[in-house]
Amino acid sequence: MKSSGLTYFTSFWNYLDWIPAVLIPVLLISDLADIYIPFVISLSSITSLLLWAKFLYFLRIYKSTGYLIRMIIDVVSDMKVFLFVLILVFAAFADAFFSMSDAQNDDYKFAGDNFFESMIYTYRLGLGDMQLDAFGD
Repeated sequence: MKSSGLTYFTSFWNYLDWIPAVLIPVLLISDLADIYIPFVISLSSITSLLLWAKFLYFLRIYKSTGYLIRMIIDVVSDMKVFLFVLILVFAAFADAFFSMSDAQNDDYKFAGDNFFESMIYTYRLGLGDMQLDAFGD
């Protein structure tokens, strides 16, 4: 890293090397010392996901799996613009649902109490979670 300087941080695979190396000891020490960290489950899941991604990195070595890993990387890279537009559309619908939910007179708001909960509601609705009982009330 000393010879390459800041270019070390331009590769995604380098992050896969040092982030789990930092997070695993933190999680292990917090678990053994019974230290409560509110987001420890989130850190644990992120660490697990990064370790599986590192496993994909090692599969790049073999000829039979190398092109598949490269194809996954290219597809994810090409989806950036689509994901931006999708998030923008979800935000627009979340804002509309939040406005409709906020206009209700009762205490129950079907889309949540804030914009983030409304985004989650819209995402779940887009996946097919059709709990629309209070939608028309």
